Amino acid sequence: MVSTSETSLRLCRMRPADTDVVLDIWLNASLTAHDFISEDFWYQQREAMRSAYLPMAEVWVAEREWRMVYHS
Repeated sequence: MVSTSETSLRLCRMRPADTDVVLDIWLNASLTAHDFISEDFWYQQREAMRSAYLPMAEVWVAEREWRMVYHS
């Protein structure tokens, strides 16, 4: 965990409770970055991301006041 007093941000490893929010961030980023690929493809990949890819990855999240910080 890394904290900064200036911004009140806390960086920590993703916890299982963060999974749905992290998947939402991944899905929105994939849809935006790859708008030339069918949206259906990305929605179909969501469960593979949950069950196969996220468990193999080292994912960190930024939190402010114990809530994940992200922009959609």
